[in-house]
Amino acid sequence: MARLRQKTLEFLQTKRHWMPDLQENSKLWGGWLDSQWQIYWSALPLGAAEDRDDLKKGQGKIFNKNEPISQSTYEQNRKFKEDFILWVNKQNNFCNNKQIPNNALNIDNLTWNESVFESSFLPSLAELSSYSSFNVGLWWSSIFTQLRYSLDGVKNNRSWEMPTCYTLRSSISGIGSAVHPYDDWLKDSEFEGRSQENILAELWQEDAGVFNGVEQLNATEVLKRVLHHILSDVLQTDKEISICYPDLSSGVSGWLKSLEKELKGNDKEVAKVAKVKIDCYIRACNHIQEQFEWSRESAAEKWGIPWIDKQRKQWSHPRLINAGWLIDDFQVKTNDANKPLTREDK
Repeated sequence: MARLRQKTLEFLQTKRHWMPDLQENSKLWGGWLDSQWQIYWSALPLGAAEDRDDLKKGQGKIFNKNEPISQSTYEQNRKFKEDFILWVNKQNNFCNNKQIPNNALNIDNLTWNESVFESSFLPSLAELSSYSSFNVGLWWSSIFTQLRYSLDGVKNNRSWEMPTCYTLRSSISGIGSAVHPYDDWLKDSEFEGRSQENILAELWQEDAGVFNGVEQLNATEVLKRVLHHILSDVLQTDKEISICYPDLSSGVSGWLKSLEKELKGNDKEVAKVAKVKIDCYIRACNHIQEQFEWSRESAAEKWGIPWIDKQRKQWSHPRLINAGWLIDDFQVKTNDANKPLTREDK
């Protein structure tokens, strides 16, 4: 965290000449970031295994209902399958899944009892009827769920010490103070009667190429806004780091993906409608860029969706079809220092 906050402030002050009087140890900068940006983690083992050999287990031979079995084969495989059920239920218990009952195995012929199995069982009846060996990867989804629960538990039990905000709050989130280089408590009397609002509005008119001249952000929001400019330096790499936000584009990409499947399908009418919809999306994006030249930078952003970034590079980013995102992208300024524009004014 210390390196991130240092590099962010260094970038803004040396390369963008932004708030040169802001100190790294300021309560509204370093103090806020140290308090809010808390790292937490959790870990779980991969499966209920005492050693590496317990990560996989075989059930022995898979028998058919009417298959004749010699006594020696029966005894050997019965032991295999009973041990296998114990191992399986260890994994299920570890992942908080339903246990497979002992009567799931037909003792007479060592086949699996179809009437006992439920759809939620792991392994499923189909898997047990097809594979003779299993590993803990079968429970990956359940393990991941347990890891998420564990992480939530750690997150919810942290002790937070958040600085109290005595000055104007972030204009975006309303959380925490907007960054400024003065004491955390702005007194009008110290600025010849000028109000806090006027002081901060004047400071934040300097957009530094990353702000819009209107918004007033807390330290965390400033760091996130600058992150893509400093990440290569922080990670000490010359490689280009692609910054993208797939959470903003996954819905549209899923819709377009389904249309592409319809386009390649056998139903000509459905394919025709799908093509019209895809063309409509492309035309809408092109029209917006023609109307608003400043939107072209957003249109060229990576989606963060591999199949689109590789195969459909010509498709514009869906930020263009969301009015809220467009408003955020619009770099508007005001000449009236006493009345900074709000997001609604845009």
